[in-house]
Amino acid sequence: MQDKPVYAPSAIDFPFLPYKVHEFTNEQVKQVITDFGTAAKRAIEAGFDGVEIHGANHYLIQQFFSQYSNRRTDHWGGNLEKRMNFPIAVVKSVTDVVKRYAPKDFIVGY
Repeated sequence: MQDKPVYAPSAIDFPFLPYKVHEFTNEQVKQVITDFGTAAKRAIEAGFDGVEIHGANHYLIQQFFSQYSNRRTDHWGGNLEKRMNFPIAVVKSVTDVVKRYAPKDFIVGY
């Protein structure tokens, strides 16, 4: 990872990391949301029975939800309602794709 920038909801200095963490721009956040939907579509096309949106264990969705790792003051951070914008947008992106392209028995896990 040292030759490519690492991104998170906020540019927080983690002393245990040997590299700098950069804050996502608004456009990058929107792209990641779109990418979740794209990944769901690929799973559908590959014949998977479902997808799981993993939002725990300090993965990206949980990082946006957490007041400790998300110190943004824009649409994606701040109070609880704003910190939930990213997780809700990811779920919407995935479920919109599933409704459009997946068979009725396709499972979306949370």
